[in-house]
Formats: sequence, C-alpha cells, structure tokens
Amino acid sequence: MSTVAQTIVIGSGIGGLATAALLQHRRPDEHVLVLEAHTVSGGCASAYDRYIRIDKSEQKLRVRLDVGATTLSGLGGTRPVQRLLDELGLALDAVPMDPGISIMLQNGTIVRRHADPARWYDESSRVFGERSIGFWKEIDAIAARAWEVSSRYPRFPFASATDIIASGLRFRLSDLRLLHFARTPLVTILRNHGLAEDARFREFVDQLLMISVQCTSSEASTLVAALGLEYPAHTFYVNGGLYAFAELLERSLVDRGGAIQHKTRITAIDYDRSRKRFIVTDSKERRYECDRLISNATIWNTAELLRTVPQSLKQQLQRAISKPYGEHWGAMMMTGVIGDSIDDGGSLYHQYHTSFGSLFISLSHRGDTLRAPLGYRTISVSSHEPNASRWQMMDNQTYARTQQEVLKRFDRVLRERLPGYADAEKLLLEMGTPKTFEFYTHRKHGWVGGIAHSVKNWMPRWQPNVTALDGFYLVGDTVFPGQGTPAVVQSAMNLCDRIASRN
Repeated sequence: MSTVAQTIVIGSGIGGLATAALLQHRRPDEHVLVLEAHTVSGGCASAYDRYIRIDKSEQKLRVRLDVGATTLSGLGGTRPVQRLLDELGLALDAVPMDPGISIMLQNGTIVRRHADPARWYDESSRVFGERSIGFWKEIDAIAARAWEVSSRYPRFPFASATDIIASGLRFRLSDLRLLHFARTPLVTILRNHGLAEDARFREFVDQLLMISVQCTSSEASTLVAALGLEYPAHTFYVNGGLYAFAELLERSLVDRGGAIQHKTRITAIDYDRSRKRFIVTDSKERRYECDRLISNATIWNTAELLRTVPQSLKQQLQRAISKPYGEHWGAMMMTGVIGDSIDDGGSLYHQYHTSFGSLFISLSHRGDTLRAPLGYRTISVSSHEPNASRWQMMDNQTYARTQQEVLKRFDRVLRERLPGYADAEKLLLEMGTPKTFEFYTHRKHGWVGGIAHSVKNWMPRWQPNVTALDGFYLVGDTVFPGQGTPAVVQSAMNLCDRIASRN
C-alpha cells in the first residue's frame, strides 16, 4: 500500500519547506507532502535540544542549539525572504542587527559592518582609508541591481530553448552589464580601486567572502561576491533561532492542507513510465507515490537515490556532480551555553581573523528564553574545514583527540578576544565536525554551503532546477542560485514559478 500525494518534497531544509509552502498556497486543491529523514525540520537551519542542570538543581532545563546556519538575511524591500513571507502572509519575529557583524582583524582592530551605507563608508574609511569607499559604493550598486534582476529570470540557468524565449521577454539591455560582472573576478574590481595590493583590506574582504560565497577575491565572481559582501550588512536575529523560520514555514504548509512526515529517510527513487508516476521508498520499505517529485537533497545525495529512472536523468545528475566545482568545504562548529557575562559590543555576530583562517561567532539574544534560561546565552563558533571527508576516515581515538584539539583552539581564541568569555560560566561546550553535520543533515561528507560561486564555476554551469525527466525537480543550495538562506528561498520561488508556467 502506498501513500499518494500530488507533490512530494524530499527534505525539509529551508529550500524544501519554502517550495512546499508556496506550492500548497498557490495550489490549495492539491496535496503537498514533505518527507524528512530527521526528527525535526530545517536542514542546515535546524536545531537540537540539550537538557542541563543549573546550580546543582535537580530540575533539568532545555537549551536549544544550532545545527549549522545561525544568521538570516534577505528581509526587507524586494529581497527573497521578504517576498516569500509577504506572499504567504507570514510575520517572522526577527530583529535587525546593526552592526550586522563585528569583525576583529588579526592585529585586534575592530571593524563594524553597519547597515546604513553612510555609516559603513565612514567606518571603512577609518580603518582602510578613503579609497575603500569607492569600492563599497560599486559593490552596493551591483548588489542592488542583482536583486532586481534575479526576480525577472525564474528560469535561469536556461534548460531549453523555451526557457530562453520566455526569459527574453523580460530582457533589458542593462542586464548585459551584470553578465560582465558574472565573468569578472572580484580582484579586478579591487585592482580598479587600487586595493588589490592592500594586504590588510584584501584579507578582510577574503574572509568575509569565505563565510558567504566560500571562495576568495581571486576566484569569486564579482556579481555573486557583491551579494555576499552585502550579506553581513543586513543580518537579522530570529527569536528562537533560525529554526523558528523553518517552524513558521512548516506551520504554513500544514495549515493550508499540506503535510510533513519526519523520521522518513528516503533510500530509492523509481519511475513508473506507464503511469508517469514517481515512487519513492524509505528505509522502512514504505512507498510513496506522486505526480511531481522535488528533491531538496544535494545533487550528490539525490544521484545516489536514483534507481529505476530513465538513463537520461542519471546521466544528467552524473554530469552535474562530476563537474570540477573546486573545493567542497565542511565546517567545525563549537556550540555551548555560557553565563551572560559577555560584552558583545552591540552585535550578536562576530568574525575573528586568525593565523589559521577565521572564526564566525553567533550569540543568542539576551533574554531569548526559547534558546537558553535567563542569565545564560547560547554560543556557536564555526570555521571552515577544507578536507571534510577526512573525519569519516579517522579511527575513534584519533577522532576524539582531534576534535578536542580543535575545541581547545576555539576556546583559546575566545578567551583572548571575546570580552567576558574567559570568566563566563560554561554550562556546556561541545564540538561538531563534518561527521556530526552529516549525521544531522545527511549531506554527503558533511559538506556545507553548497557550491562555491567562482568565475570558473559561473552560473550557466550550475545545475538548473529542472531535470531531464518531466515532473522531477531540484531545489536547494547545490542548484542555482546556491548557498545562503536568501538564495535557497529564491531557488524555491524560481521553481514554483517554473512549475506554474508548465501547467
């Protein structure tokens, strides 16, 4: 006996949830079913609970810690997250951060990334000199233009001549300028402003790019780099953590007649040619049938699920995963609960530049009791891991030792740089590795952040959301437009627009 739905979405990351909620909203007579392997929704934006005792009390209190993503951008104006919320009629309990992020350079200088352009230009000029102002003005102009254009090309990257013709009706001559920036490495723009040889400014930009587009100015496309460099200026803190955004989308889906089923790990995808129906099977051998199938899993994970499907689909995904995208990053992430003695300097998000790269720090909002009891705050500290797969190959002893070494390194940097941390009570500190991340999210090798936005891997090389098999679609951070909450939300809206155009 099979469970039947018009649409099935595999995975409840933000991209999958946004797609499901939008489809159910736009097609109230249909039934959308989300199948999620984990016990909770959210994917990289999910959370997990720990129960701890405080002051030797017998009662254990719940704390909520982040699985991965901690910051939200894309709110306000015509940005993707705002457009999604507006269409669904949802209100997210989010607080704008200003400064959006506080960055400490290796020499101890603090740079505050303000949302207001004038304040930010003054801050950059103070630290890096007046030449930097022209660079940021150009970056802001490119980013603003990119947001406007992105909503006009829901079928990009084009999968057929029909896509090109349909998108051509939306074309404007000025769009060619953005195409130029898509093929221009950011280092060229730095060079134009006399900043390419400024080692301190170059490192500052590169470290910001690593937490947004996962490659440096030598490789990053100027178009996508502009969006990545703008990201920290418009960060929001979601009360309850970013997981609250996933919960909001899930409630929207269910309230409109859709459904989500957790603890359902999909192990195979088959296609019935005679009935033109998809059959997915889970780890308990339960079957689910649908007319439309959407995978929110990564392209690597999705390819491994394909069983009896047309060879053209297998070949398409094999080509996608065999492309030389460059380095895939994992993450090391320390999470914990500490006493509220931290002086956060007016920002909940910090980046510390060090000799071994950078650390990204997120603190829960003071008084956010959905995250931690009064008098305590949660903390997340992450860094890039260039060889994520090595954690899968370690024996237990080596794994535990290396994990503790990284934890001590993170703790040492925080003691040196985060005021109040050294004396703060540490109720809990634990270290997550790419292996941990793979366990929670099922992402292959624990890779995070999708695919780096480099000039070499520019947008037309990306896998589009449509596939060689009619009715089978992809969404999320390994298909265009890629990583970050605004991008996966834009991916969801692009996909829903494409589906609407085919019916």
